[in-house]
Amino acid sequence: MCSLTYLHLLRADLSGCFADPDIRGLHTFRELLPSLDHLKISGPPLGGDQLGPLTSFLTRCTAVGKRISLFVLLHYPQVSPELVESIERAVGVFKR
Repeated sequence: MCSLTYLHLLRADLSGCFADPDIRGLHTFRELLPSLDHLKISGPPLGGDQLGPLTSFLTRCTAVGKRISLFVLLHYPQVSPELVESIERAVGVFKR
């Protein structure tokens, strides 16, 4: 998936989609989805709020110079202001 630039996840288990930083290390995020530029997530998974792993992923991508230009979050209720602020710092544009 090295040339994937756009990813749309629908009701995905985000904890399963985005690796924990302790599993593979920070340097691997240069290699993980290296061309990803736009990310769209629609609807929460049935298991509830799982934005923590996603936020960590976005922050790590930014730290290694692979900032996501556009992140769209649709149909995801009850996102705390602190989490919104964290996402806004980690991506170019955040739309809800």
